[in-house]
Amino acid sequence: MKKLLTAVLLMLSVPGFGATYYLDANSGNDQGDGKGESSAWKTLKQASQMAYQAGDQLLLKKGGHFEGALVLKAKGSEGKPVMIGAYGEGADPIVDAKDAQAALIIDNSSYVEVSNLEIVADGKGAFFGIDVITPKDAENTHIYFRNLYIHDIFSDPKGVNRKGTKEQDANNLGMGIHVAPEGKLSDIVVENCRIERTSFKGMFFRGPAATTPIENIRVLNNKLINIGGPGIQPSIVKNMIVRGNVVDHSGASVESRQYGRGSGIWPWGSENVLIENNKFMHARGIADSCGAHIDFNCRNVLVQRNLSLDNEGGFVEILGNDWNCCYRYNVSINDGARIKGKNNANMDGKVLWLSGFVGKTGKANGPYNSYIYNNTVYGKKDIHAAVVIAKTAKGALFANNIFYLLGPVKKSWDDQTSKPASASTAPSISQNVIFNNNLYQRLDPLWPKDLNAMVADPGFKNAGGEDPDDYIPANKEAIQDKGIEIEKLTGDEIGLTAGLKVTEDFFGNPIAGKPDLGAIELK
Repeated sequence: MKKLLTAVLLMLSVPGFGATYYLDANSGNDQGDGKGESSAWKTLKQASQMAYQAGDQLLLKKGGHFEGALVLKAKGSEGKPVMIGAYGEGADPIVDAKDAQAALIIDNSSYVEVSNLEIVADGKGAFFGIDVITPKDAENTHIYFRNLYIHDIFSDPKGVNRKGTKEQDANNLGMGIHVAPEGKLSDIVVENCRIERTSFKGMFFRGPAATTPIENIRVLNNKLINIGGPGIQPSIVKNMIVRGNVVDHSGASVESRQYGRGSGIWPWGSENVLIENNKFMHARGIADSCGAHIDFNCRNVLVQRNLSLDNEGGFVEILGNDWNCCYRYNVSINDGARIKGKNNANMDGKVLWLSGFVGKTGKANGPYNSYIYNNTVYGKKDIHAAVVIAKTAKGALFANNIFYLLGPVKKSWDDQTSKPASASTAPSISQNVIFNNNLYQRLDPLWPKDLNAMVADPGFKNAGGEDPDDYIPANKEAIQDKGIEIEKLTGDEIGLTAGLKVTEDFFGNPIAGKPDLGAIELK
């Protein structure tokens, strides 16, 4: 390890690389020049005075505890980013915001890469672990975060959150990573980070206007645990990949200051969002709180090959004015257990929900051209299976799914429009909303009519288990090659920009010939 560090330092001394600055919380001195371990700076305040240039590095000594905010103003360049990281031996350095707005503030900077830090922000006014700022007339790009541990983000140590109220009414709005530029911003990466115990959102990305979304975001292989609000919340973004993440207990209430409501992820006002190969588990809250739900004003959001486990809000939720969104090849286990009126819940959990909701003051419309196919959905007997298809939904296909629902089917209210549903008949299918070629453990008169319903036991390896392997079916006769090819809905000229044909199942196994039913292709 020491040889590697020496080689790296020698490489950095070659002309064309920038300077390296050191920060030592215990033995540093702000009177030094910061350019060597023996002349390291001591405080974040001193390190924040430097305007870092292409190829520069700022290294914090491991084992150190730094208080306040590191405010970074950096202008790296392509191939020569400004690097923020750690040196020495021991635990990663801690940056503790105390009462500062954030532990790390990236201010009007481009080509910045941050890694190997522990970040805490639990103090009055400490709203964020990381805050990325782009002024109104600026344009920033290439902000990367890797291998960070961000935890205990609470904006007021004495505040008590009023759960279930509007976001702006909550006393604590602490977020792990906050990216809300006023100007143009692109190329954001959050990778291999761990975020735990936030009062509100784990990660928040919001573009300034529909004409200037944040573009090209990658959220890869992170773990978010006990997040008070939603785990990952993109708003007004374009071209985003969310892959390989684990969100466990969004909407958490393990701390009295947590918001107590939130889906694992919910994009709003966004376009071209790929959500794949993630695990969304144990979401809680009086409303929404699915594994992944698609909020209103979105286009081309694709939710595929994810595990959705025990999220009390439900499995599929697509809201108003959403266009060409899709859930496919996901495994849903025991989603939608919430009961309206119990524990202050203001809406039922749902297996399937298409809603025209576009805000309390907007006229309901859509969603349009929704595709829900080849999912495996299991619900234990003490969970009702609520289905809501709003009358405003225009164009939807539910096909090739396996619905193994042991509890009673419940035709729920369309909660957000407060219109009661009939309890005696299945939802009416209209406006090109089609259920076709799905497999059911049993048929129920309250379930929407299926054009080619199949009834059989799929022969799951361990029905009721919590591992996707438990839902590998054994009934080849009922499942293998029984799927239909997915075609564009009548009147839909787009389908999905990624294509309707799928080449790999939930586990990444190749799909040969006609698709099987459900999310798992049989061999």
